[in-house]
Amino acid sequence: ISDEDMERIMKAASRSKYFNYFKILASTGLRPSEALGLQIRDIKDDFLEIRRGWTIDGYSPLKTKAAKRDIPLTTDLKCFLLDQRERYAFVTKEGWLFPAANKKPSMNALQCAFKHILKQTAEWKKGGKTNQKKIAVIRPPVKCSLYDFRHTFATKMAEAGMHQTALQAIMGHTDISITLKYYIGVTDNMMEQARTLMSAQNV
Repeated sequence: ISDEDMERIMKAASRSKYFNYFKILASTGLRPSEALGLQIRDIKDDFLEIRRGWTIDGYSPLKTKAAKRDIPLTTDLKCFLLDQRERYAFVTKEGWLFPAANKKPSMNALQCAFKHILKQTAEWKKGGKTNQKKIAVIRPPVKCSLYDFRHTFATKMAEAGMHQTALQAIMGHTDISITLKYYIGVTDNMMEQARTLMSAQNV
């Protein structure tokens, strides 16, 4: 997801009950089911515990040992989590951070909300008597999936130079080869970083 498209998504999501959910996805690279399965008790002083998921079929224990992990808390991430905690602290006895109308997380409700948000990212030329009638599309809606937040996070961290094993731990990958694909795909930013390092050599 490009920075521009991410900005469009967040702007469209700003009035959604899942706004903090998308912020958390973008900030952590969590699997969509892991973020949906977060509970208040998972928020610690310096880290976020990942201990379960919530899929289309409901509650889901983590499938691998590597998926059970602790994510370091940045200042922004902690703000998103604490804001969500304040909003839903007393909604459910289990302390779900993102409960649906039935007081349990719902992947169906989340996906419906996400589809609606993506539609709202379209930009229209408007006209008519009130200047509100949609006449033509200026820019089509953003096309992406919930998993694209995860891939975008991993790519950005690789570009920024995060150590491969650190990214593996944060992503919850069992096999380092899965993580390494984000380093193998050379981006313009990676090449610019390489140029800087090469220029710094004393030959």
